[in-house]
Amino acid sequence: MRWVEEENRVRAEMGWTVLGFNHLAWKWDTLVGQSTTSGQKAYAEKQKALWAALRDHAKEAFGTIVISQKLPGL
Repeated sequence: MRWVEEENRVRAEMGWTVLGFNHLAWKWDTLVGQSTTSGQKAYAEKQKALWAALRDHAKEAFGTIVISQKLPGL
């Protein structure tokens, strides 16, 4: 029974990781639109790309484990 609980917890953490990266990519995308200088915009674009890449890498690494849970926003 403890093994099943641990497996469920790890699967949930994988999903939360992907959702967290997705949220940060969205947040930086919002800041791109709010940027008032080219420097701010460039930095926000870089951060958006970083978090989107981490999200995509995590989705690929976790594969069907996370996708099978049908997490919102993915």
